[in-house]
This record gives sequence, C-alpha cells and structure tokens, in this order.
Amino acid sequence: MLGSLQTQPLVAFQSAQRQQVVRPVQLRSCRQQGARGSAAASISCMRGAPVCPQRPCRGRPLSRAAAAAQADSSSAAQETAQPETWYALVANANFMFNDVQNEALAEQLREKKRFYGEQKKDLDFFVVSEPAWLDEKFSSQAKRVGRPCAALVSTDQQWITFMKLRLDRVLKLELTGLTRQEVFKSLGPVPEFTPPEKWTAPYSPYRKGWWEAFMPDKLGLVE
Repeated sequence: MLGSLQTQPLVAFQSAQRQQVVRPVQLRSCRQQGARGSAAASISCMRGAPVCPQRPCRGRPLSRAAAAAQADSSSAAQETAQPETWYALVANANFMFNDVQNEALAEQLREKKRFYGEQKKDLDFFVVSEPAWLDEKFSSQAKRVGRPCAALVSTDQQWITFMKLRLDRVLKLELTGLTRQEVFKSLGPVPEFTPPEKWTAPYSPYRKGWWEAFMPDKLGLVE
C-alpha cells in the first residue's frame, strides 16, 4: 500500500514531463504548417486553435491613393468616351469676346477657374470656337447666330442658366447624345478683332487671347 502511494507522484511527475516535451513539438509542427500557409495560421496553431486552410496570396492590395488614382483615370476615360449632357450658350464671337457690354465675362471665367483650383476640382466649363455641332444638330437655330461664333459649354445647367441671364443676347442649347470630344470639336479659331473705337471703362481692356485659357485644344483635352 505504501509502495503504490509513493509511485503515484512519480508517475504524475513523469507524465507532466512528457507533456512539456510534446508541446514544443506540436508548436513547431504548427509553425511549419503556418509557414506553408500564412502567418495567421501559425498564430492560430500556437494558440491551440485548429488550422484552417488559407487562400493563396494574391499580392499586396493597392493603397488607398493608388486605388483612387486608378479609379480617377478609369472614370476620366469613361467620361471621354460616353455621351454626356452639356449645356451651351452660343453667340457671335465678337459679341462674346470683344463687346464692351461683356467685358466682365473674362473676370467671371477667371474667378470660377481660380475657385475650382482651390477646391482641386476639374474644369467643367469651356470655350469652343465655331462648334461643329451647331450646324449639325441645330441647323434652324444656327441661322440666328452671327458668324464667326463661339460657345460657352458646361455640364453645370444651373451655372449656364445664370450666365444666360448675364450675357442676355445668346442662344441657349442643350447638347445630348454627344461625347466630350464631340462637344469640343471646333471648325475654326477665334477671329482677329478690331478694338472698340471707344472704351468707357476706367481700366484697360483685357489682354487679347484671354479666352485661350478656357479652350479645350489649348488645354490639351482634344484628342
């Protein structure tokens, strides 16, 4: 009886030693399985959780900046190729750019462009000289416009309506079913203007060619 009581602690001690020896072996085995799979599997094994098969690595995911840049380039390509709804104000080019009554147009466009730059927003308004779509799509209305002509185009309907009230004597049109490149298509440059005989404003007229800063071909947007 005494002998059996003395052997029981010895057996328990030997059993504990065997468990301590076996456990590192199990951990090493788990780490080996994790190395073949993923680091997550190794951690799960070390914690005693069952090892689940991992999906093969498909490469590091794109960063937010790279994904945003890729999305922007894809979006820009789609906008160029797909039809959009544009709105236009068409008038005689001399009235649009050389008339004393419209001398504030340059300042309005410049201020809007500056604001877009501060907001890091792409331009959605442009000046198109002798637009090709005028005669092709609006042959009857085109007869009311003096030539050579120019158009102020934008995807912002509310702003075009506002500019119609400011410019007054212009033809307002809605362009549907046209791609961006078709809207930008021009049949000729802005003509040379004769300076007004009488300039009544207290400041000098705007520099010749100020409108080029808003023309798609000068901005490199025409393919």
